[in-house]
Amino acid sequence: MSSGRARIDAARAATAAHASAPATVPSDLVDGIRVYWSEPGVAMRDETAFRHALRVGYQLKDQHNRLTNRPIIDAYLTAYQTAQEVGAGLRPSEIPSVRDLDTMARRVRSYVYAGKSVEPEAMQVAQSSAGRKALSTMGRKGAKVSNARRWADPESEYAVQTRERLAAANKRRKAAGSASRARVLAVVTGTYAELGRMPTRREIMDETGLSRATVTRHLSTLRAAGELPD
Repeated sequence: MSSGRARIDAARAATAAHASAPATVPSDLVDGIRVYWSEPGVAMRDETAFRHALRVGYQLKDQHNRLTNRPIIDAYLTAYQTAQEVGAGLRPSEIPSVRDLDTMARRVRSYVYAGKSVEPEAMQVAQSSAGRKALSTMGRKGAKVSNARRWADPESEYAVQTRERLAAANKRRKAAGSASRARVLAVVTGTYAELGRMPTRREIMDETGLSRATVTRHLSTLRAAGELPD
């Protein structure tokens, strides 16, 4: 996709197309990642991310590569970010902790070694006790009705405060993304100036400490903006 907006528009168009079609778990392909939807416009972020990580786990096994944490976690984070961008709604990003991501990677390996299906109906990253309680509460009918009432008045204190928190979180996330993208660009231009070539992804990862998924995403953005050396 040429931009984040194009990705969102494509996802919305695909969502509208499948809305009338019968499906147990509605899904669409976005940038090669299958995004699953709980309802039109609302992506199942953890579900999408885990299933994508599991597919990558099977690919690694088929290629006779080791199922280490790094590629599995990178796949999870890439898919989660994609689902967040195209179907977050008003939800802030809620990336699992490092401990939960390690647990997720172990679960992927267990599924792959056991030969379990890549399409189980409901798989979630391990949550803390507070996280499980929150997920349980969110799924109850009473909680859904309560949340709907809170949002009934868009100018209510709850709605205003929630929008303000989301705006602040989005601003921080955008600033962090801009900073890490600038670091990637600095490594690229520095290497090109000194060696006359583009650095490899591994070299950029070693220099910046960023994951492969983040480096790949920033390189794609910089390339689309025409900021990379020819």
